[in-house]
Amino acid sequence: MFARIWIVCAGTLMASTVYADMPSAKLFLGNTSLPKEVGTGEAIIWRPTVDGLTRYQFRLPRSGVRDALKYQDSSALFYMSKTSDLGLQLVREQTGEIHVSVAPEHSSAKYTRSLTHELSYHLGVEFSSETARLSLGASWRNVTGHTQLDQTTATRTGNTVNVSWTRTKLSSADHLERLYSVSSEAGDFKARFGTRWFDFFQSADMLAEVGVDGDAFVIGAQIEREIGSAAVFFGAVSNLASGNTDFGLGVEYHFGKHTKVGATTQTGLISREVQSLKSLRRAALPSHWRNSVDISAGIIKINAP
Repeated sequence: MFARIWIVCAGTLMASTVYADMPSAKLFLGNTSLPKEVGTGEAIIWRPTVDGLTRYQFRLPRSGVRDALKYQDSSALFYMSKTSDLGLQLVREQTGEIHVSVAPEHSSAKYTRSLTHELSYHLGVEFSSETARLSLGASWRNVTGHTQLDQTTATRTGNTVNVSWTRTKLSSADHLERLYSVSSEAGDFKARFGTRWFDFFQSADMLAEVGVDGDAFVIGAQIEREIGSAAVFFGAVSNLASGNTDFGLGVEYHFGKHTKVGATTQTGLISREVQSLKSLRRAALPSHWRNSVDISAGIIKINAP
């Protein structure tokens, strides 16, 4: 016999509390929204969000939820759920993010916080061998295609203003993404066009870029590999005008969901700083499910990846 219990829907997409007929166990869902038909108990909607973006929608059938609670196993529920590709959508992050970057000639620490779905601000400090300068800026994001994201950023560091525009476009087959970057700082113009091939070799990605740096043409490439909460990369950037080639090795580590610390031997590829859509691919959904769903003591908890 069914009992009347709470379904608590909380998170960045929607916050609400409703009643639903479910077995005598509690179900807590984070980042969920409820369609009209949920009143009949047919389905519950969940949209995983990553880096302030969401794309895929899960419809969790009530029968699957009941079986998952009964057998304490959510794997079957994943495959029973109907998955829909709604295209990229912006989601406001409720918590700020901290990014620390360390390099031989230039290091920085930055805090970023969303004001709306599209607008965010950032403040921090940048260190060089001789000076430390405060920085303050704002970014505007906009979805300009089914799997295309644009971002415009303006930052004032000391007496210098940097303006940049980036675009990330995920291929229709989800096997690669195109990265575009244009920036100007104190009259120094830079432009890059990059491509990242996912799972290029042994689960490692390949990133390659070409572009201009002032009057010089530059090319670069690097191998990237994620290992748990860490990411490592190794590559080279060559200035065709001077003939100089710089090799770089770097590592990034995520402490929880909102803090990232990185260290590199060289500045590296500019395209790497463009927001990636790798985690918004269909191939990433099983990983999001495993990291988000927890069943214990008759309770299903689904939170943001």
